[in-house]
Amino acid sequence: MTASDIIVLDNGGTSIRIGHIRQGIFSEAFETLKSTRLCVDDAREELLRIINDYTVRHTLNLQAAVLGIPAVLDRRNDVIEHCNNIPQLEGKGLKQFLTDNLGCLVLFEQDIMLQLLGEWQAGAGRGKSSVFGVYFGTGIGAAYLLNGDPENPLVQDIQAGHIPIMSEGKLCKCGNRDCIEAYACGHTLTELAATTGCPIERLFEYKEQPAWKAVLHEELEKFILYQAYMLATVSTMFTPELIVIGGGVTAMSGYPQGKLIAKTVEHLQKPYPASTLTFAWASLGKQAPLYGALALLNLEASRSH
Repeated sequence: MTASDIIVLDNGGTSIRIGHIRQGIFSEAFETLKSTRLCVDDAREELLRIINDYTVRHTLNLQAAVLGIPAVLDRRNDVIEHCNNIPQLEGKGLKQFLTDNLGCLVLFEQDIMLQLLGEWQAGAGRGKSSVFGVYFGTGIGAAYLLNGDPENPLVQDIQAGHIPIMSEGKLCKCGNRDCIEAYACGHTLTELAATTGCPIERLFEYKEQPAWKAVLHEELEKFILYQAYMLATVSTMFTPELIVIGGGVTAMSGYPQGKLIAKTVEHLQKPYPASTLTFAWASLGKQAPLYGALALLNLEASRSH
């Protein structure tokens, strides 16, 4: 039987989401593992075990494995750098290791770019020539896609979450201080929930309630403002046709999506880009990396001909 199945791993800062495409049909259910599964000395072997276990359980005949990696990637030289949440994946040769052991095509892409490629292929960014994606999750992920080419060297592996924004000295997961990510991502909300005693999933719901307003309102207002500062910054620097916004934080109950857009526009230069830039919310959910994998494989096929 000709190998035609594709396994897709979206490795995020908190979770590894695994799905597949079997003979062109997308899996509806996804398996989720903790990213800490890979925070071990034998991370490469553990990643291989995860892929093999999934492949056997779903009886896949692998044509390709596509992995989204939350890191800076040197695709040509097979090097992973600045994988802040899973540092055990850093170094040289992981792609070759998986290729040798899986016996199929293995492709890596930055995790956020893989999701943005999916939105460009079939979702909110479909057909746009320039799309900047910002995903507020455990950390802040960002990617810029020009003409559907994720390997454009001018905009590869953008680390927009590490733009410095404050001067309070707060330590970021990357080791620097005062990155926007230290003030406006999932880690920030985890700290706020711990200090206030409010369930993290209820933070935005409860921030206007009398019992919680005094401790939540000001902090969450600043949180949204800092996120808007980041969106306004990348919009001013890159002037994309479209900004796609996603991530688990923006999907939280009560999250003020309208306020985020309004605050962003408020801080954009008038009339341009304030009047020309458009915004969209990521629309494909967990399916985005699957569509992104297809786009990546199509690009790989076109380059090989």
